[in-house]
Amino acid sequence: MCACQLDARARTWECVWISVRLPAIAIAIASSAAPKECAVSSRVREAVVTPVRPPAEAKPKPPPPQLPPLDKLPSVADEIVVRALDIGRAAFNGCFARARRADPTLRVAKVALHVVLDAAGKVLAVETDVTDERFKGCLVRVARGLAFPAPGRMAVAHIAFVAS
Repeated sequence: MCACQLDARARTWECVWISVRLPAIAIAIASSAAPKECAVSSRVREAVVTPVRPPAEAKPKPPPPQLPPLDKLPSVADEIVVRALDIGRAAFNGCFARARRADPTLRVAKVALHVVLDAAGKVLAVETDVTDERFKGCLVRVARGLAFPAPGRMAVAHIAFVAS
């Protein structure tokens, strides 16, 4: 079945082909040429439409684990933090370069990152004092990709550097 109408503002014909077998499915084509008895446009020869099931009830995500205050967690040893920072230095510098392109007045940035690790060394959370959202997002992504050895219990790595 086909129905066409002229959209006067857009000066186009809009035709809708409705499947007889699947009455809830329609295919719309907009064309500047007037349709000839709802003939199928050369752009659409045949359409196979699969009915879509309504989405299942989404299960709520469990809340993230509550982390203890940073000052209550043991700190990762400085040599481990320095090693991780050395590995991520180029990526952190890339974040600063992008932030600087976005804000040419930015000359120097003092960055403090607090990276919370689980017992296996996996990054659980990253906090920073940076206020620019794009710069902050980049720093957090880089910090989440850093590799730390397993501290054996939840710990925090305090990373501080000056980007210039």
